Amino acid sequence: SAADLPKLPVLEKRHLREFRDRHGDPFGGAACVPTSQLLMANHSTGTSGKPTLFGLTRRDYETIGDVYARVLYSIGFRSGYCWGANGILRWHGYQVAAEYGAQKIGVVPFLMARPPRGDTLPGLFEDWGDCDFNVLGHYQPEFEIPYLRSRPFKPLEIFPNLRFITTGVDLSDARRRIIEEAWGVPFRNTYGSGDQYLAGGECELDQPYFHMPEDRYLLELLDPDTREPVPPGQPGELHVTNLWAEAFPFIRYRMEDIAVAKYETCACGRTAMRLRILGRLAWSVDVGGRRVFNSEVEDVLWSHPELEVVPYQLVRRTRQPQDLLQVRLAKNDGRPELAEEAARLLERRLGVPAQVDFLEEGSIKHGLKMQRLAVVD
Repeated sequence: SAADLPKLPVLEKRHLREFRDRHGDPFGGAACVPTSQLLMANHSTGTSGKPTLFGLTRRDYETIGDVYARVLYSIGFRSGYCWGANGILRWHGYQVAAEYGAQKIGVVPFLMARPPRGDTLPGLFEDWGDCDFNVLGHYQPEFEIPYLRSRPFKPLEIFPNLRFITTGVDLSDARRRIIEEAWGVPFRNTYGSGDQYLAGGECELDQPYFHMPEDRYLLELLDPDTREPVPPGQPGELHVTNLWAEAFPFIRYRMEDIAVAKYETCACGRTAMRLRILGRLAWSVDVGGRRVFNSEVEDVLWSHPELEVVPYQLVRRTRQPQDLLQVRLAKNDGRPELAEEAARLLERRLGVPAQVDFLEEGSIKHGLKMQRLAVVD
């Protein structure tokens, strides 16, 4: 039963990578079917290292389609909607699963070549402005919000039937407010992971908590150091046991996301557990025993009118914990007094000593994801 799970070891991404490097197996020794039985293979983003590779059988594909149909429906996808989807991201398990789930609802995904960089929106408005989209994705606010604010039109003038914006990334309160103001429609978030094709839908009555599909996954929150279960309401690292996969049924898989869970029935009536994702371990620093996540820093900085959507980066010392929260901001006109003000805001909100430094614009690298953290000696 589920009570036996703690007797089993935890599976980490490094275990898959180490096995792959030793044996030359691209799947890290985790494939439970021959490659010939896979319908497709996907890989992770590689946030914390070289991407991991995994895949689906035909039955697996049908299952994730059902799971994602439920998740997408819960946040507002409806039959007949047109969804402006990023076709370039189809290598990622989340995008493949979400696309099939949308089709099962009756949504039409428009798989456009929209690179996840700063030139995403110009192509959307200039090339696809005649499409009657009901749902659109939003990924890099550092580039997309300045573009929207600089245009002589409002998004709803181009897409009058747009219902909401969605994505599958961490979402601070400040980011939600900025995006909703710029687009003029609600933001409805999902928790989406390529690894194990895990997904959850944000509840409108309990934002930013996600309802999770507990009939398809066993979800544990464990202390990152002791691997012991954390009490309800306390932050722990998410571990996933897959109950459906033929090809890659990982057991107690370490997701490297820190979350808080609620187990009581939601105000919306749903009984599944809810998770609030605090952030990635890979994008956090330990300041005097207090773990600080990039989303917390973002919420403070982007709430300041002069720092909205400015690219930022946490500095993590090789040796943890560190004495000071150091944050870099890519802003050419950053004034010393503004840096001091931002540091005071961080100290007041997060309860740790802080320092803010301004860098040249463009100095913080980006690709699929912004480089939220820099490790220094």
